[in-house]
Amino acid sequence: MGDFNAIMHAGNKSGGDTSWPQYQDDFKNCITQFELLQAPYTGLKYSWHNGQHGSQTIQKKLDWPLSPPLGNFYYVSGNPMYQLTTKLRRLKIDLKMFHRQNTSNIIGRVGNAKAKWDATQLDLDRNPASETAKTIKRTSAMQYQQLFKDEESYFKQKSRVQWLHLGDRNTSFFHKSLLHRQVRNRTHSLQDDKELGRMTSSYFENLLCAPHLPVTEELNPIFPNTITEASAVAALLPITDDDIQAVLFSIPDTKAPGPDGYNALFFKKSWDVIKYDFIAAIKYFFSNNSLPRCVNATRVALVPKQEHPVCLNDFRPISCCNVLDKCIAKLLVIQLKAALVDVIGPS
Repeated sequence: MGDFNAIMHAGNKSGGDTSWPQYQDDFKNCITQFELLQAPYTGLKYSWHNGQHGSQTIQKKLDWPLSPPLGNFYYVSGNPMYQLTTKLRRLKIDLKMFHRQNTSNIIGRVGNAKAKWDATQLDLDRNPASETAKTIKRTSAMQYQQLFKDEESYFKQKSRVQWLHLGDRNTSFFHKSLLHRQVRNRTHSLQDDKELGRMTSSYFENLLCAPHLPVTEELNPIFPNTITEASAVAALLPITDDDIQAVLFSIPDTKAPGPDGYNALFFKKSWDVIKYDFIAAIKYFFSNNSLPRCVNATRVALVPKQEHPVCLNDFRPISCCNVLDKCIAKLLVIQLKAALVDVIGPS
């Protein structure tokens, strides 16, 4: 097809004829017709130089990295489970950048906003009739209140206090709860601290990983199949979209996230955008019995059972699972609930 050798607007050219030929509009019309977007790029502004010097120098931006709209730009090929996890992994890069630019150092930003608000109040006190001072004071107050809410939310999640609600000026309480929790859970030393990593791994492998025992047919008469046909049929009923949504929204918003870093609140707030990928991923598991390791991965936290723990037996391992894994586990429990009464005795 060739190329346009055209620019988007006058700012994409330096030197030479400054008139705007009609063919330049063809390039812009092509981009509009195909709904193309300029992709992020790095490098020089002008990608073409005519090789001349002085007043004869002409430079243009002729290289344009264009892509389809955002939905296609982030298109991922593969099964639904892979598509969802890959998109979440890509999104995390943008979220980290957004956090660094907008929400990091929340304590310092709240302090700066409070100081700015105080300054505007003093200015208004000196100039009570100034409409400009009133507007600046009102704007700074709104900024401070929003940052204060963000700080309260931050400390609530860190403190793990679930029974208090946001918006009641509980930032100080959440902060103190966080400090108390950190002091209570801090481990100063453990007995046999040599090769501590190997010791910890070995201890919980023996605790959580049962040895492989062969199953022989001789046990079949002792443990007959007690699941009724009705229970078996109920356990095989297809999972619906409403089932998946109900299970997701039953998970507390700020429960500790898994290795992917996303808690349930993220999926709830973005449900209108993410629901199709999320539902497709879970249905893929139930139709293919395939669970990637990245979904099944957990972060194990060692929570002290008592004050002043001294050995690994004094810790309780708590698995922090990804939300997708939690939903699958809850749906499995719902499906198997009807059959559990047939295989588990009352005692």
